[in-house]
Order: sequence, then C-alpha cells, then structure tokens
Amino acid sequence: MPEQNGQQHSWLFSDTLLGTLVVILTIATAFSAYQRALTEIEGGDLDIEAQRNLVVAVGSYLQGSSDFLDDRATYDGIRLNEEQNPEAAAYFRENASPALTAGMSRPAGPFDEQYEQELYGEAMALIQEGAALDAQANDLDDRARLFEMSGLVFSIGLATAAWASIINEGRRLRMLFLIISIISLFVGLVITLQAVLF
Repeated sequence: MPEQNGQQHSWLFSDTLLGTLVVILTIATAFSAYQRALTEIEGGDLDIEAQRNLVVAVGSYLQGSSDFLDDRATYDGIRLNEEQNPEAAAYFRENASPALTAGMSRPAGPFDEQYEQELYGEAMALIQEGAALDAQANDLDDRARLFEMSGLVFSIGLATAAWASIINEGRRLRMLFLIISIISLFVGLVITLQAVLF
C-alpha cells in the first residue's frame, strides 16, 4: 500500500510537471509566432524602403546623365565658338548649368570628380542607403526564420507534453514524451535566444 501511495504521488508530480510544461510551451510557441510576425513586418517595411530608394536613385541617375549630355553639348558650343563667334560662346555660357560653370573655373574641370559628384552624388548616396536597408531586411528575414524554427520546436514539445498528459497507461511512453517535451523546451529556448540576440 505505501508503495502504491508513492507511485500515485509520483504520477501526481508528473501530471503537475506536464501541466506546467504545457503552459510554458504554449506561451513560448505564441511568443515565437508573435515575434516572427513582428520581425517579418519590420523586414518587409525595410525592404520596401530599400526598393523606394533604388527607384529614386535610378531617377536621379538618369537626370544626372541627361544633365551631363546637356552640359557636354553646351561645353562643346563654348569651345567651338570661343574664338570665331564670341557672341554664340557667350550665349552658351549663359545657358550653362551651375555644375558646368563651376567645373570650368577649376583647373581639372569641367568634367572632373567634383562635377560627377554634383551630378551623381545623390543617386550614389541613395544606392548605398538602399543597400544598407536591404542588408538589414535580410538580417531580419534570418531572424524571423529563427523565430519560426523555435516555434516549430516548441510546438513539437507542446504536442508531446499534451500526449503525455493524456496517457494513463504505459509509464515508459509517458516518460519518453516527457523527456522529448523537456528537450524541445530547452532547444527552443536556445534558438529563441539566438533570434533575440541576432
């Protein structure tokens, strides 16, 4: 009789432990799913922002290329008319862009590195910013995958803990499910910690 009593207490402890595991694993699974959703939303927003930067950068680059062609034609007009037709050269000078005018006053100009920076600087800055945003979005995608994996591991532990709690016979099978659920909890916590510290 005392042996049977001890066995009942042992089963009661297991039921308490399994109930606790079910609650913890349910909370952990919900936490992983919630964090994954938040991370995916944040990553998606960054990805959209990166694409927007790329579109604006392309527009800015095309505008710079158009300005360069205009400046090139204007500069050729100045050079060709400077000696033979000063009035035409003056007309071209008046219609020169500020970047071309500033470039002609520099010894290495007019189409030097500073000129290119004025025409394409904004586009290049937007491309770099877009690349940085894209890298952040990729990092968040990796983080979301870790949360997804931890949620999967937690749900395996939750399923085995739930099965163990309804098994009335087969102490070994119940113990096996208990062990699997505990291992799943620890593995899931390790993956979640990686995701949080990512």
